[in-house]
Amino acid sequence: MEDSIERHIERTIVMHKKDDEEKEVKLVETSTFVMDLGLNAFVNGSTVEMPEGYEGMNLDKIRSINFHLGLVQQGLNLYKGHLRLVYGLGIEYNNYRFEEDIDLEKGSNPLAYTINDEVDYRKNKLVTQYLTMPLMLNFKSDPDDEDESFKVSAGIQLGYLIGSHTKQKWGRRSDKEKRKTRGNYQVEDYRYGYVLQFGYGDFNIYGKYYPNSVFKKDRGPQVSTAAVGFVLTPF
Repeated sequence: MEDSIERHIERTIVMHKKDDEEKEVKLVETSTFVMDLGLNAFVNGSTVEMPEGYEGMNLDKIRSINFHLGLVQQGLNLYKGHLRLVYGLGIEYNNYRFEEDIDLEKGSNPLAYTINDEVDYRKNKLVTQYLTMPLMLNFKSDPDDEDESFKVSAGIQLGYLIGSHTKQKWGRRSDKEKRKTRGNYQVEDYRYGYVLQFGYGDFNIYGKYYPNSVFKKDRGPQVSTAAVGFVLTPF
């Protein structure tokens, strides 16, 4: 009888040790293809309207898309899986979709545009692509159960411009035409921004604000970028 009790106790101890080992938090966690999707807008002080002289560049706010693809992200455990330092490498696309039928003049200095009275654009936008390096602190209320965990992340995101182009579509569905023009639109080469994410389980939202101007000083409108949306694949 005593032997069976001792064996039962030993098995219980082994099982608990195994459970503890399975719940042990990794020092570094790695994820790939972490995605955010939302809307972005130009910000001019306390308004989203463009400054004088650039009114034709006002945006269609509900169709100006922000998309970030985290190619690789890592989380360095700082405290029992609850607090992590998150860093990585990604690409961010800012789609600035214009309300008016304008043509940005590639290479103009300062940036200039013309009103095109001959075309009714179905799509007309400036697209910027930045290589990004996020650096954030991430908090999880329950690291052992992602579905029942409250999450908050806050930090900065650095960016380096790797491309910019305009994309335009016009014409009827049966007679569509399109044009994509890569070139210099006086977009800043470097930028930094503030990032905030929060949510519960798989439902997470984000906000970003880039305080420095989208366009180079004295070469285009001095406007910042703000973005809000959903974290499609949380880290």
